[in-house]
Amino acid sequence: MVDRIRSIGDDPTIMAMTLEQARARALDQAESLGAEITIAERDVRQIQTEIARIAIEAGTNGHAATRLAELHERLRKAECRLSELRDQVERVQRETVTKAEVDSALGAFSPIWDTLSPREQARILQLLIKRVEYDGEHGKVAVTFHANGLRTLGQREATESQEAKACPAA
Repeated sequence: MVDRIRSIGDDPTIMAMTLEQARARALDQAESLGAEITIAERDVRQIQTEIARIAIEAGTNGHAATRLAELHERLRKAECRLSELRDQVERVQRETVTKAEVDSALGAFSPIWDTLSPREQARILQLLIKRVEYDGEHGKVAVTFHANGLRTLGQREATESQEAKACPAA
């Protein structure tokens, strides 16, 4: 299994599939969040419209004033939810793996692997691999990678490279 993972950085097809899988997952998340945002925006507009309508009655109707207070609380909650959803979209966009990150992470796998202790190797595998499925009937193994694990591995390699440049061996 490790030899297959080592060879990933040398296989452009696997690199492309890894990137495609990560991007598809991010796109699905973004689309789902986009639908939720649309609903939340509609809710905010409806509450604002109702507030405007009831505000006219609030001066002469005691029940309208109570209703207005309830609507303002609903509006606050709806706006808070909308803000949370927008933050989630930003996070998904920030966390979407780029081709350069995949290239860097997978290309750095073999050189990094050779320098690691068994415990560190296990940790790297946990960062990279989300799930391994074995199809006994067909004798095939399917490996699903963590998109952020690739980014983390690429960042580790970049950090080590920068440290090596900043502190050359004496």
